[in-house]
Amino acid sequence: MKLAYLIPNLISNREPEGELRKFGRMRRQYLKEHRSGIYSGLLLTEK
Repeated sequence: MKLAYLIPNLISNREPEGELRKFGRMRRQYLKEHRSGIYSGLLLTEK
């Protein structure tokens, strides 16, 4: 019996889709400070 190991691809996409404007930066700061779970989830899914 052979064991198979699944190794995830953990390399993130370093190229941003576009720059964040004023309200995007404000939203990101709010999520970082007050909704860290949502922020972490978005960060992990690269959204």
